[in-house]
Amino acid sequence: MRVMRSSVPAAPVSSEIRSDMLAPNLVVTWFTGYITEALAEHQLLRFRGLLSETVNPIWIMELTQMTGFDPLAISVGGEWWKYFRSKHATRGEILLISSSQAARMAGASLSFSVGVGLRSFSTLAECFEALGVVLPMARLNVG
Repeated sequence: MRVMRSSVPAAPVSSEIRSDMLAPNLVVTWFTGYITEALAEHQLLRFRGLLSETVNPIWIMELTQMTGFDPLAISVGGEWWKYFRSKHATRGEILLISSSQAARMAGASLSFSVGVGLRSFSTLAECFEALGVVLPMARLNVG
């Protein structure tokens, strides 16, 4: 079998999941690049640590820089969502920032199975505006 090679070198792909507490009870998680099951598992402990002392937190999943995800990462994502749900006396709601249909479909599926509400936005700024959150510009540019 003959292997075809491109004359153009592949661009380096950097994948990252980073969660930060931007205000009391407000956590934003930025997903960059291709998200694997191992990466999601590795970052779950940090996410749990950020939420450990919160009650009824707001969680924003910022997916605009995500290029794709391993289907196996969805089951680990379910663990993130279940932990978030456990921090709420009622249902809770996850705020999803993405234009990706695949990400929105996976989110809707997880939302239904875990019993968490889901609201989608096109941009982080649009989400903050809907929440009435005003952050210094330096903080907005963190992600």
